[in-house]
Amino acid sequence: MRTKRWSRGASLAAFAFFAFCFLVCLIIAIICFADSAKGLGDAQIIRGEFHVSSEAEDPVTGVSGAVVLRTTRMLQYHEKSYEHTDGSYTYEVEEIWEEKHIDSFSQGFQQYNNPDFPEELKSEAFYGKAEIGDTPVSQWLLSCFRYEEPSYLGDNAMTAPADLPDDLLAGYGLVQTSPGHFVTEGMTENDVGCVVVEYSVVNPDLYGTVFTAAGSKDENGEFGTHDDTHILYTRDIPDDDVISAFKSKAGGDGIFFLVVSIIAAIAAIIFWLI
Repeated sequence: MRTKRWSRGASLAAFAFFAFCFLVCLIIAIICFADSAKGLGDAQIIRGEFHVSSEAEDPVTGVSGAVVLRTTRMLQYHEKSYEHTDGSYTYEVEEIWEEKHIDSFSQGFQQYNNPDFPEELKSEAFYGKAEIGDTPVSQWLLSCFRYEEPSYLGDNAMTAPADLPDDLLAGYGLVQTSPGHFVTEGMTENDVGCVVVEYSVVNPDLYGTVFTAAGSKDENGEFGTHDDTHILYTRDIPDDDVISAFKSKAGGDGIFFLVVSIIAAIAAIIFWLI
């Protein structure tokens, strides 16, 4: 017997959603398999030393590097809801780390107040200018360092900046507890309202390292575009190995999206039948 919660309209809406997901994932899988089959295609391979011609700088604190990543979180009260099968809700209060302000709220006779979030220190990334050999690289390629692809860049692509003064964020009531790590003075990381600011930069040890990269140039003539599957190594790699890795990566992505499309298709069929 169909309940009010799962009406025919809701089932058809779910069917439409999963059918759309199936089509999108299938198209992406086909594109990935095509990329794997053609290899690099129009992409090119470049290699040379990684030079940083102009470092980025956090305008608030002056922390600098090829890439500067500032992550700011505050421990705050959060109201979490659970929906039951009869349509009723149960509310609970939890404490979570969030990179933006959560509004204060009341539950029963209890008021849960979250302090103001330091908006001027909100999470943000800053990018400088760099080249591989004589080829300028794009901001998008520099952003890849943030995600530390271990198989290519190594697991030390980003690191805490060295020699930051202990009183760097003292004006915001923050004290340094470890390199690049600042916490609200007088509070622990278990206290609601505690703010944690963390800095990481591209490891300076990578400056001058020989890189091998595959991809294409953007409209500004800079190497690295978001719509390409890129290969970026911190060493000199023969062309054949780059092409093989490029095909393998594209093929792996294709398999992933193909599996997701199959799951979406099964879900669509289920919601069509119920």
